[in-house]
Amino acid sequence: MKKATTGSEVDIEYEGRLDDGTLFDTNKEALAKKEQIHEEGRTYTALHLIIGEKTVIKGFDNALLGMQAEEEKEVQIPPEEGYGQIRQDLVKEVPKEFFQGKEVHKGQWIMVTMQGQNITTLISEAGPKYLLDFNHPLAGKTLHFKIKLIKIY
Repeated sequence: MKKATTGSEVDIEYEGRLDDGTLFDTNKEALAKKEQIHEEGRTYTALHLIIGEKTVIKGFDNALLGMQAEEEKEVQIPPEEGYGQIRQDLVKEVPKEFFQGKEVHKGQWIMVTMQGQNITTLISEAGPKYLLDFNHPLAGKTLHFKIKLIKIY
């Protein structure tokens, strides 16, 4: 039977959880609804990708290598192969005036353009300034995936 290698075009189903079992992402609509992370307007279908093209995190890509069609596996991905460790240099103070009267709240996701990039970030309030965390929300976390390779093209 054919095995997935770098460059293989594949369709997969997945669910991603944190250490405590919290589901953070899936492409299975029924599961997303059951675990109350369903997003209206999102199309829940098999993820189509080419292994090695860096469309998913390194650990996820590596987990697909050697799999066969209809094979399922569970993998644990450390931060180094996921979204990296939390970097303190990516936590920045910004004066409240930067938001020019927009109402923002602690813990809110916002879009900020800095150095030509749009970055989604989590904010908290620190006196006359906001503390912006530009780390990926899954940085520093070990990720647990259940993967099913549906098809190899």
